[in-house]
Amino acid sequence: MTTEMDGDGIISAFGQMNFGEKLSARVEVRASDPDGDGPLVHYESIMTESAAYGRDLGKKGPWFEQPREADATVSDFRVYARALAGRGAAALRGAETREGVATVHLTGRFDPEELAVIDSRVARSMAQKGVNGFDCDLWIDQDGRLTRYEQRFATKTYKALNTVIFKDFGPPQAFTAPTVG
Repeated sequence: MTTEMDGDGIISAFGQMNFGEKLSARVEVRASDPDGDGPLVHYESIMTESAAYGRDLGKKGPWFEQPREADATVSDFRVYARALAGRGAAALRGAETREGVATVHLTGRFDPEELAVIDSRVARSMAQKGVNGFDCDLWIDQDGRLTRYEQRFATKTYKALNTVIFKDFGPPQAFTAPTVG
């Protein structure tokens, strides 16, 4: 996943995630200084089904346990695919090959009212930022899996592009708690 603000790469995250009833993951995150002075944050996180852990990779810090919200989730990006597919030809951009994978490209805009119905958590987050909806592009492979998600929106102070790439599909991974301290 990458996030750009006003064209500058600000945040990048990569790792493995299990999407399901309860999110579990191992992710490395880097937040860049927009002035190019190096990373502001270089962080690693492990989320098991019962707890969350983190460590500062920039300072080579030890693992520590951090609060895990009982309902910790990542957006189910498939709701956006279903909503766009429901719009029919108006959302269909056509067939494309992305990173060597045959896909169908869908595109559209989600306004606050529709977001409140399909993804209330994102709707609340966008409202708090003063965002009045967002543009979205999705690429779906021949097996019906989402392979790429792009979200564009603007606030009063910046424009943002969030890109999430999904690949290396397989069975759920087991993430174990690290040694704390």
